[in-house]
Amino acid sequence: MMLRSCVVSAAAAILLLAGAEGSAALDADCAGIGPGAPAAPYGAPAGTVVCPFGENSIEVMVNEFQRAKEAERKQRRLERERERRRRAAERRAELHAAAAQRAKYISSSEAGVPRVAPPAVKDVIEAANSIATTPYIWGGGHGSFESSGYDCSGAVSYALHGAGFLGAPLTSGGLESYGEPGPGRWITIYANAEHTYAVIAGLRWDTVGFGDGVGPRWHLEPPYPGGFVVRHPPGY
Repeated sequence: MMLRSCVVSAAAAILLLAGAEGSAALDADCAGIGPGAPAAPYGAPAGTVVCPFGENSIEVMVNEFQRAKEAERKQRRLERERERRRRAAERRAELHAAAAQRAKYISSSEAGVPRVAPPAVKDVIEAANSIATTPYIWGGGHGSFESSGYDCSGAVSYALHGAGFLGAPLTSGGLESYGEPGPGRWITIYANAEHTYAVIAGLRWDTVGFGDGVGPRWHLEPPYPGGFVVRHPPGY
């Protein structure tokens, strides 16, 4: 026979195991009003409550509850770890794809074509390589694509012409409205009324910013987009 303290202990366990609804059901059972409550022994004082659970049973229930909660926590940790690994794998794939699209910087006068570059991008890079040792000449590359030197827009126009993206050279102002707006996947042109340059397969193609003088050269340094209109060849 157990007194009401048993009911309190059982209720505490059920509150952990099943919440308030389960606790109420156990209280009713132990109070003798539920369908499963055992009868008090013959001759027991009025008010005596017989609990169907012994102290050991309550301890087992609590332990089982704790094991179940720990299993839930472990499962959540596993799910979080799987999600972390999935995101890390996606990030590695993105970085790998970006690296595969980046031209190899060999020197200021030569860039290597990315293995996955479309033929048109290959042609642009090879055209740029072919003039990457020429000096800066104001107006160079505008009377004709062939010149002994190039200015900024002449150098960008020559590279684009290598893939058939331009039929005639454009000035910096003309390149402000060339192609489509915004950065491209492979080629991005930065133009304003005074200067223009391009980023081709991740490398900057520019006539300024190199230590050995000005002229069409490849640069590892990132673009400086402030004050420029950003355009790209359609589809690239």
